Amino acid sequence: MSKVTIKIQDSAEVLEYLLPKGHVILNVGGEAILLCPFDWQRYICKNIIVTLVTEELVEASITYRIH
Repeated sequence: MSKVTIKIQDSAEVLEYLLPKGHVILNVGGEAILLCPFDWQRYICKNIIVTLVTEELVEASITYRIH
């Protein structure tokens, strides 16, 4: 993985975290835990979209609702 972005619902704000080359390597079906500083309390009842980007520019996204 090369980059993680967090997009907040109804906001132009995008948080971007760049990862050093080769720092996180996943196999298909693998899992990883990434810690990204994020003040989630500011976004209660909002959706956020977390997107992971690989060095090959493959993207995967998931939407979470902050409760």
